[in-house]
Amino acid sequence: MVRFRPTAAFVTAVAAFAFMFAVWHANPTGFDNYVYLADAWTHGRNWIDFPGDFIDAIPFHGRAYIVEAPMPAILLFPAVLAFGTHANQTLLSNVLGAVAVFAAWRVCQNAGLRRVPTIAATAFLFFGTSLFVCATVGDVWFVSHTAAAAFTLLTLAECFGRRRAWLVAIWAVAAAFSRYPLLAVLPIYLCLLLARDLRKVTLERFLTPLVPALIAWMLYNYSRWQTLFDPAFSLFYRIMDTRHLAAPDAFSLDNVPMQTRAFFLSPPILIPAPPWIVPPYFGFSISFTSAPFLYALFAGASIDALALWLAALATALPAFAYFDIGGAQYGMRHALDFEPFLFALLVLALKRRPSSVAVAALGIFAAFGAYEGLVWLLAPSLTH
Repeated sequence: MVRFRPTAAFVTAVAAFAFMFAVWHANPTGFDNYVYLADAWTHGRNWIDFPGDFIDAIPFHGRAYIVEAPMPAILLFPAVLAFGTHANQTLLSNVLGAVAVFAAWRVCQNAGLRRVPTIAATAFLFFGTSLFVCATVGDVWFVSHTAAAAFTLLTLAECFGRRRAWLVAIWAVAAAFSRYPLLAVLPIYLCLLLARDLRKVTLERFLTPLVPALIAWMLYNYSRWQTLFDPAFSLFYRIMDTRHLAAPDAFSLDNVPMQTRAFFLSPPILIPAPPWIVPPYFGFSISFTSAPFLYALFAGASIDALALWLAALATALPAFAYFDIGGAQYGMRHALDFEPFLFALLVLALKRRPSSVAVAALGIFAAFGAYEGLVWLLAPSLTH
């Protein structure tokens, strides 16, 4: 009889799930777009029963279609089959947050990091970014970011570990179908695998799961929009958001100054009574939540580091060109598209250049993020 022996990564993930559940009790969200989408699939269609314009859905040829990428709905499909529209999207988000913690630990472990830096780095990723709040709340935008981060970290753990090309492709496409900017990273993963082990990795092994998934995605798009690629975000901007009248493009270099201010220059609110430091309800710059990512600059000039920098850049560019900073959020949720790559670079830097000061900074920012995240979640009246 085989006995299950929980690893440190698994135990840490369970602890993260328990903490999220204790804070939020997996309260169902009103923005459960993925439940509506999965429910539509149970009826053999891609258009949803439209509950109202409080969710991101586009009227198109007399029907309503969900805007966001479909992976969380795929994950919810069994629950929706069992419970219908009473399926709990927040619970899925909690599970994905725990998976992200598990995968982050595995990235550290596979990179050869010692136990204390691994604990500090994993805690920092969870609390020192938007991940904790996004995974806890489970609104449509939050669960998509959580899913993308979880699958990207699983991809990176495999790249640092056994480097099985087929599994890298599966995790990577799952991340990309959670957040579309991650489609840009697919060729970077392949180049990284080929550069690391040309004898073990073949193009066929990488493409075998990837090609059918991309074909299915294009057919899904064609059934909705009569085009092979997904124009939903641009359509939503032009149909549902009046800002397009003043700014004609959903993705434009004109949006870079606004995004730069949001990403780097939005400070916390200081008040003269507890909790003293309050995160703004509509965005809190990574300069204040996630400064230890700067240590990634010491990752060196290896092939791994170069690929990770390219991946971070490729996934950051859409966020900085986008017309919207993300609305109600703790931190900057769009940064979760590229922060897993910065995390991997941070791990490489800690391995290459161990630093007790850097590890202490990770712990301090993790504690600060946990505190501020709880303020954002539990005292919203203070954050406006």
